[in-house]
Amino acid sequence: ARVYKNQQAALQAEHANDDTSNVLADYDGNNDKLFWEKNLPHVGLSMTYNSDYMVPDSASTAFAMYSGVKTTGYTMGYDNSIRYLDMSSEVNATKVKTILDWAQEAGKKTGFVTTTRMSHATPAALYSQTASRFWECENEIWKDINNDEIAGSNEDDYNKYKPKDITLQLLENEAGQNIDVMMGGGRASWLPQNDTKWDYDSYDWNCNRRDKR
Repeated sequence: ARVYKNQQAALQAEHANDDTSNVLADYDGNNDKLFWEKNLPHVGLSMTYNSDYMVPDSASTAFAMYSGVKTTGYTMGYDNSIRYLDMSSEVNATKVKTILDWAQEAGKKTGFVTTTRMSHATPAALYSQTASRFWECENEIWKDINNDEIAGSNEDDYNKYKPKDITLQLLENEAGQNIDVMMGGGRASWLPQNDTKWDYDSYDWNCNRRDKR
């Protein structure tokens, strides 16, 4: 409603000035307020649109809720200096802590329970740092490397930067190792590559381990 209201105001301003330029191209509509946001005495807001999309995905939105920091769409664990699918950008991007890190630093027991895969974007935004929410296993990384239509991922970069898939991060990174309870799905990304295919949400999610671990 906020976006619609303020984009309509931008269009009216455009017509009033007889300006033929497209105001909406540079106007996201998020910056103004609705009546109740300005006039109710107690208001709590959680705005989870990300730094490069008005309508974001669940990786960047979950990360915003867990960390308080907006990031690039389809990524998590870094500020918005990370570039989607660009392995090299992980080197200089700033890592950001989440509520999981803060709780562990405070000596609390931690964990997560999910009805989706444990490596899926919404739980993974707690513990993972990655240039792609889809890199839940090596198969998915190599799928992007072998896709000629995707810029930013290639075999040379993989060999140079050696990005960890999300499942491996959960197993090896400090945040994952210090988790006390993990409950969820996604068994395939924990198993060696084989002919078994696991069906999720009516599509074939063939995410298993190439490293034979």
